[in-house]
Amino acid sequence: MARTRRDGFASILGAVVFLAGLALIVWTFSQAYGLFTKAPQLNLGIQPGQPIDFAVVGRNFVRLLLQVLLLVVMAGIGSAIANRGAKMYGSGRDVVQPSEPERDLGQPDSQV
Repeated sequence: MARTRRDGFASILGAVVFLAGLALIVWTFSQAYGLFTKAPQLNLGIQPGQPIDFAVVGRNFVRLLLQVLLLVVMAGIGSAIANRGAKMYGSGRDVVQPSEPERDLGQPDSQV
């Protein structure tokens, strides 16, 4: 049976990287919440009581689509960073030396 020990630096670094990825995800969702809670007229630049300028509305719509795509990419990157941090935290367990000599159980014992 092999003994294992915890590598403190790998565990701390993995936890920090995981929390950084989680912070990026939370920040992304807060930005998305702020973007989607505004009135559509504000996002598209439509002024009440004035004629619609389709060039301005089209430009603002494209800008809005790019912002949504950027939020999706940022959420994916945050998820990848958090995943990497969790893997780093888990790989902090390092196998040391076996506590007893391991024998191949398929071979007969040569000491009789």
